[in-house]
Order: sequence, then structure tokens, then C-alpha cells
Amino acid sequence: MKWAAILGLTLVVVIIWMVDRKAVKASTGRTKLTFWFLNVLGWVIGALLFFFPDMPGPSQVWLFIFKPLSNILGLH
Repeated sequence: MKWAAILGLTLVVVIIWMVDRKAVKASTGRTKLTFWFLNVLGWVIGALLFFFPDMPGPSQVWLFIFKPLSNILGLH
């Protein structure tokens, strides 16, 4: 079942590529690199969320990083 979701996610990324193909082809190298980087990063994060749905979100990562700093400075 998870592989079907990964296939669907891949299909969405391919559709995004097909829709934006002409605009990306006519753009500079830096824009192309950014487009592909964001698409691949989105695909990887989506695939990880299918396999590990209890992954911490961005706010939990920020708390993990800055909570000790907050305690040291006495800001809580």
C-alpha cells in the first residue's frame, strides 16, 4: 500500500515537471537547479512521511534545538 502512495507521489512530481517543463527549459542554470532541488526534496520528504508518519515536524525540530538555549538564558 505504501508503494502505491510512493508511485502516486512520483506521478505528482512528474506532472509538476511536465507543466513547468517549458518555463524551466528557458530559464537559467541556477533556476533549473533550484527547481529540481525543491522537487527532489519534496519527493524525499513525502516518501519519508509515508514510511515514518510519526516523524517530528519543523516546530518540534526548532524546540529540540532552542529549548536548551532557552533554559540557559532563563527565557521560559
